Amino acid sequence: MLNPGANYGPAKCWPAEYFAKLADHLTEQYGARVVASLSPKEREIAEVLRVSVRHPLEIFVDPPLGLGPLKALIRRCQLLITNDTGPRHFAAAFDVPVVTVFGSSDPAWTETRFARERSVKLNLECQPCMERVCPLGHHHCMRQLPPAMVAEKVTELLRPKQALPVCR
Repeated sequence: MLNPGANYGPAKCWPAEYFAKLADHLTEQYGARVVASLSPKEREIAEVLRVSVRHPLEIFVDPPLGLGPLKALIRRCQLLITNDTGPRHFAAAFDVPVVTVFGSSDPAWTETRFARERSVKLNLECQPCMERVCPLGHHHCMRQLPPAMVAEKVTELLRPKQALPVCR
């Protein structure tokens, strides 16, 4: 499941076209059925997703999922990929692996201490600014963070468990 929006503001949003590339990667590498959840205020993000993906992607935007259905969907997912938003905490509560993309916010401020969460962020001088909109106007913290970095964390979480050697 993808959660490409952020109620806080656009500074927390990894580009929708990057989420689309990741959705295609998940479909191609894992045969995944990918869904995305957005609010009605995030229709523009939904449209960018819709025109950017090459494989089927079910987008819940209008009508949006309510909190109960959103929690139920996250609980059924094998993985959540999200910006630093509330649904990542639902994933932790339901023991669903989650990859969280950080830009303007500081992972230490919203630490979940969830062993199955992987954080992805760059280390730029302007981070974390904690602003709703990039004060420098370039949004490098998200635009320079390539889908491959997020895909690496996905691979860590979806890697098949290694068989333990048999003790004799």
